[in-house]
Amino acid sequence: MTGETIILETFEGSRYDTGERRSKYHTPPCMCLPLKVGDDLLGVMNINNFSQERFYEVDYQMAIITSEYLTMALNNCRLYMQVREMSERDGLTGLYNHAHFQKILESEIRRAERYHGELALIMIDLDGFKRVNDQFGHLVGNAVLEEFSRVLLSNMREGVDVLARYGGDEFAILLPETGLEGGRQYAERLRTKIAEQPFTSMEATGTAFLTISVGVAGFEPGKNRQQLTLEADQALYESKRAGRNRVSVFQPASEYKL
Repeated sequence: MTGETIILETFEGSRYDTGERRSKYHTPPCMCLPLKVGDDLLGVMNINNFSQERFYEVDYQMAIITSEYLTMALNNCRLYMQVREMSERDGLTGLYNHAHFQKILESEIRRAERYHGELALIMIDLDGFKRVNDQFGHLVGNAVLEEFSRVLLSNMREGVDVLARYGGDEFAILLPETGLEGGRQYAERLRTKIAEQPFTSMEATGTAFLTISVGVAGFEPGKNRQQLTLEADQALYESKRAGRNRVSVFQPASEYKL
């Protein structure tokens, strides 16, 4: 697209006519106006004139005014979507932030409750990450978080699972249509892969490897967002208490081995 306004009194014989036969198709006079902000083409407004053989100056002027209003509306919509996206995303990793994840979690719990579905919540903590920040600085720490986020994303069902940076070095994964055992198996596969995969961002620390502690909780009818989150947190704490680099599934406090 060139971004220019096009006015055609007749299509046949114009520079846009490829010569293909159109025995059953008649092209009326038309105008195509670009909807642009600076060099950004947001769209094209196309007007076909079926009532007369040509456009008049007043038609063109009205089309210009209309295209300006449309451009303004589209640009405002684009800006709104950009601001909304920024409010939902973590600035470093680009993942959903804590606040937006809570909204999604609430919605998925309602859906699971309504349709008697399954839902697993996984909480992840990077083992020893505070040492990385303290000894090697936040530039290295941030690079580790970014690379770790990419690895997590590559191990998720696109358009199904939900990943968020929950805060600091803690991440959350929501697995719709997945029960507690399925969540545990997924978490164990993820833990193993993280432990075996070298991270280039970790090379400055003298090791290329990371480990994670993981907590898993499953939705049950009547359980709300706060309860499910608390259970996943408690399971995560158990993994850290028991030595880290492991997966724990939530169970009542009396069932944990002391």
